[in-house]
Amino acid sequence: MLLKLQNLLRYNVTLKVSSVIIGATLWAILTESHQTQLQVNVPVCFYNVPEQCSIKAPERVMVTLMGKITDLRHLIVDELAIHINAEQLAPGLNSIDMTSQHLLLPPTINLVKYKPIHLLLATTDL
Repeated sequence: MLLKLQNLLRYNVTLKVSSVIIGATLWAILTESHQTQLQVNVPVCFYNVPEQCSIKAPERVMVTLMGKITDLRHLIVDELAIHINAEQLAPGLNSIDMTSQHLLLPPTINLVKYKPIHLLLATTDL
């Protein structure tokens, strides 16, 4: 009986191939739903800036994104930027709490954290 089992495991090509297929399928299913994080250093961009204003802010911010591995792979990291509407800023220091909308992220990817926690922006009339 033991000899039959050893021969079955050693010489049965169908059993080996089916084991590899089942293992690869399980691996693909489990990694598809796995959430992972990605840290990216992204530039800060302003739009609708009035001509008489000057804005002082960090040039880049470190952000942590979370999503499925496949969604993060399809994300073009070089095209990411934080987009801030300057019309919503008041003269003086402004604090902005970033959201996924500032990065124009797809709904399947979430903004987990960012540094600095608040962007301090100074607007002054020239």
